[in-house]
Amino acid sequence: MYGEIYSECDDKVMFVSGSTGSIDSHITEYFAAAGHNVTILDNLQTGYSRNIPGNVSDVVCATKA
Repeated sequence: MYGEIYSECDDKVMFVSGSTGSIDSHITEYFAAAGHNVTILDNLQTGYSRNIPGNVSDVVCATKA
């Protein structure tokens, strides 16, 4: 599905914001499973940390100051 769109993204870092939500967690999982380095940014207001795949390169949790 996303492979056709992102076929030119080999060896790139994928940045996904809001990646612990329902839809973005699946996109994050796809990129991580495809071997991409994935960095995610999320504040966990509406998502869940359990939605973060174990093979994600970097996780940044934004908090309200």
